[in-house]
Amino acid sequence: MPHCVGAIDGKHIAIECPGNRGSLYYYYKGFYSIVLMAVCDAHYVFSFVNFGDYGSNNDSGILRNSPLGKALENNTLGIPVPEPLNGCNIQQLPYFLVGDEIFGLKTWMQWPYPGRGVSESQRVFNYRLSRARRVIENAFGILRARWGVFSHAINASVETAVSIRKAALCLHNFLRQTDSAGYCPNGFCDSEVSSGEIKLGQWLKVPREGSGAMRNMPPLRGRRTSSSAIEVRNALKDYFLSDKGQVPWQLDYVRSRGPTY
Repeated sequence: MPHCVGAIDGKHIAIECPGNRGSLYYYYKGFYSIVLMAVCDAHYVFSFVNFGDYGSNNDSGILRNSPLGKALENNTLGIPVPEPLNGCNIQQLPYFLVGDEIFGLKTWMQWPYPGRGVSESQRVFNYRLSRARRVIENAFGILRARWGVFSHAINASVETAVSIRKAALCLHNFLRQTDSAGYCPNGFCDSEVSSGEIKLGQWLKVPREGSGAMRNMPPLRGRRTSSSAIEVRNALKDYFLSDKGQVPWQLDYVRSRGPTY
């Protein structure tokens, strides 16, 4: 995924009911939580983290109101300026994050074409984007599998719970960069064979203690898109079908699957 600077996702992290503030942290799926919004790179290293939003917050505002979301919107995060991409049909292609339908389409945020009536070229784009954003799903999977604190609701103050989980994220990054083979050996993460099929990682087999300790954020409603963001997505779609941007198995893969991904 050229010009992609990271994959982003959000998780609800279970906590015990905070005294006198329970309603703020109550997540409608039946537990108390704080929200972890994170970006990781292709090596499962977390590059940006926003931790501690109330579990009851409207999901559409969590990224927008976070320091990360404001920096992205104001172009103060240090993302490189748009540059040409050989084979792409727009002159200056922005650098961007990849996410799922939970996030609005922006020049700095790309997510799949929605719906069941997508064309074959759009399905190729969705497939290529899903390959790129799989790294954040694996990063969260490694985190939960290796650090038991993410598999149950911690009984501590909100401030302590946030500090403990931040420490786990820092230790995860340290071990990924200094002892990758021991911390995350071959086969521990999802991998892709030459046909494009996914071989699921061993982290999925790690027993999960409790229920709902790490849960996905639900889709947003009322997303807004801009014409320039749509132009970027369409340009990437065309690029992935060009000689410069295609991978040899992609058409066989999407044609063997259903209408959406």
